[in-house]
Amino acid sequence: MKKALKIGGIIVGIIVIACLALMLICPWLITYIGVRAKYPDIDRSLDKFTVVDVPDDFKSIKLGETILKVPEGTEYKDSEALGERKNTIVYDGETLAMFTGTEEVTEYYNPWDSYEYSKEDYRHFFETIGEDFPDNTMGLLFFAKNRLNSEMCKGLRGKDIKVYKELAETKQDAYDGETTQIMDGENFTAYVSCAEVFDTELVTVIIFPDEYKNKNYTLMVRPPKDEEILNQIISSIQLAED
Repeated sequence: MKKALKIGGIIVGIIVIACLALMLICPWLITYIGVRAKYPDIDRSLDKFTVVDVPDDFKSIKLGETILKVPEGTEYKDSEALGERKNTIVYDGETLAMFTGTEEVTEYYNPWDSYEYSKEDYRHFFETIGEDFPDNTMGLLFFAKNRLNSEMCKGLRGKDIKVYKELAETKQDAYDGETTQIMDGENFTAYVSCAEVFDTELVTVIIFPDEYKNKNYTLMVRPPKDEEILNQIISSIQLAED
């Protein structure tokens, strides 16, 4: 019995040593196993937004840096919201869409402060995995939503693993909290997300111009009673010429 226990202890010891050695050689392995077990959507990519035909009787309205085609009866308004001038259009007596500008760093607000690691830490992570750094938090979020997968953690070490784990959690939270589709525009890529905000259903369209990789515009759209109109308006989005 003692001999059997001794042999068993040796075997367990060998297994433990082998596992420790493997962790030293491949420190990302536990992360790889963990994210695949913990985050069911880690290897998902966003579905495509289906572009629909826009009725000929819709009219064009410039809203911020974008042009939308909207039903007759839609009015453009310059409204005051949160202390700033907002480009707004109204349809059927209610606010239909609002252009809320682009992400900006000011002396009072830095969007990177809401993330756990520094901007340079995220930049280093992207360099390690061989991807272009989005240079803004919206780009980081949608990279995680659409591109991040379990294979990307292979070969990572140190803080890169921590950054990856945060993005993996961010991706799962995004899939749990809202539905997002990706839309290929004429000279932009847009992400169309539907979520409930303050008990109101809102559709957020984040637009990334092809010409400016680190710039994005945001449209907030309140779905009209006719959902078909919503899809037609989103399908009509174009970038306004400078």
